[in-house]
Amino acid sequence: MSEGGPQELVGADARGRHLTLGPFLSLKSSSSPDVNYRFDGTPIYATSAGNDSVIAVDGRVVVHLTPASSSDDGSTLMVSRIAGGDDEAGGEDRDSDVPDGADEQRRDGMGAEARFTFDLRCPAPAGEGVVYVVDGDRIRKLQLAPQQHGSEGPASAAAAAAAATEAEAEADAAQGPVARVTTLALAGWEPRAIWGLVHVPAEHLAGAAHAGPGGCLVFSTDTALYGLPLPLSGSSSASGGSSDSAADADADAADAAHADALAPQLLAGHPSEAGAGDGAGADARFTSIRIGLALDGEGGVLLLDQRTAGDGSDGGHTAIRRVSAADGAVSTLGVLTETFSRPAVLPGSGCLAAVMTHPQRAVSVIDLGMAPPRLLGPATAVGGGGGDGGGGGAAGATPGKAHARAAEAAAAAEEGAGGSGGHKRRRK
Repeated sequence: MSEGGPQELVGADARGRHLTLGPFLSLKSSSSPDVNYRFDGTPIYATSAGNDSVIAVDGRVVVHLTPASSSDDGSTLMVSRIAGGDDEAGGEDRDSDVPDGADEQRRDGMGAEARFTFDLRCPAPAGEGVVYVVDGDRIRKLQLAPQQHGSEGPASAAAAAAAATEAEAEADAAQGPVARVTTLALAGWEPRAIWGLVHVPAEHLAGAAHAGPGGCLVFSTDTALYGLPLPLSGSSSASGGSSDSAADADADAADAAHADALAPQLLAGHPSEAGAGDGAGADARFTSIRIGLALDGEGGVLLLDQRTAGDGSDGGHTAIRRVSAADGAVSTLGVLTETFSRPAVLPGSGCLAAVMTHPQRAVSVIDLGMAPPRLLGPATAVGGGGGDGGGGGAAGATPGKAHARAAEAAAAAEEGAGGSGGHKRRRK
């Protein structure tokens, strides 16, 4: 990342293709379009909703990446801060999982008012403009507010389209979206470090005790996975950037009411007992779950389980484990001789991608025959949109390329009609 920005993994949209890294994408600050945006650390990417909406974690700041309207090929992305303050980026804490005073450092609120305790990790998009992230021993919810375009009726839409100019579009982009940040209250939860998080759509949870109308969150500690039932994403109110304090208070109260009902349920493993056995739910054992969880297209949660070398070094084997999100059944798909972390199931091919951390730094892609995750639907507002949170983005496409393809399609349609015309927290 320090050399120039994010890169596309070319060829990841189908099985059996040769993989290469594409050129660096250019990042520009939406508040100062002539200024290059530079991440303070290594971000973690996740698509929030639709092909053109990408969330990046930059230490304790969350930013939103969208294609620049002036970029014909989609190689330039505009970066807007949506949550976290100016003093929050890049402060990695390597020594403590849950430092003293962590709760006092956290603050919910809109955009820059929010504060995070740790470098954030594992953003989990859930559709409808909702993204969950891990903040040390807590789960924070980001509800992206839609742009304020007023009524969307035919007459007003036509008037808005006629009045819109490129300058106005750039101004909207510069203003950018903003996120309301709240902290989920986990009933009966004894605070401990959370290392992985993923949203599972309700369609994969038939009959599960931890299934909610909005699916569930599955999160991991060192030796266990938990299911957290969720209400519908749209059922908790969030202000669309209004300055009305009463509306903000009502939204906070609605979020708090839903959060109070969230009770984690053990899905697989044991809260404190390590091991290496497959089995059903609580009968299974994990040795040391690495950072990150991933979801395949059939409701399986993929994780990497570290088995140390026993000589005090960073080396060891990594077991690829799959956990059924519905019933917690655990199976081992294979064992790698290197150390890996941060798994992802690629949306186009279903292949497992993971970051090798020992003996060298690399990205490996492994074909295990898994079904690719379902993509989120198109966004209906900045950061918002339909879909069920099964994945994100166009298969094998950066947000810039998806934008470019959409622009080309729109231009072709106009011509035919006769018109003119893109962890920092370290765990060893």
